[in-house]
Amino acid sequence: MCSTSHAPSFITNLTNYKINLFKLTLRSVFVVTSTVVSMVLPFFGGAVGFLGELGFWPLTVFFPVEMYISSHKIPKWSSRWTSLQIMSGACLVISIAAAAGSVAGVVSDLKVYKPFKTSYEEL
Repeated sequence: MCSTSHAPSFITNLTNYKINLFKLTLRSVFVVTSTVVSMVLPFFGGAVGFLGELGFWPLTVFFPVEMYISSHKIPKWSSRWTSLQIMSGACLVISIAAAAGSVAGVVSDLKVYKPFKTSYEEL
């Protein structure tokens, strides 16, 4: 017998694999909800792009560069330190430009947005 919170699963080569029904249900509801929201809002991609750009530079560039500089004890104002800072600054500028593009796309989509209306253009 298995507990009430897990259901047995018959997957080949996995004898003790259990599925948590609450997690499965919660994740399925989340996926369905986000899919419905993305279908209703035509600017969903722009909003998600903006949120992605907010997290890109600090998590992908700034913190790793600073940790590399700290762990390798690179002296300030050396050529390696300067080149890493220039690369980090360039990525910051690109992230700001991409975030501005996402905001501009959302603003332009909001000008013609009519909730729950679809408009099909002839090809």
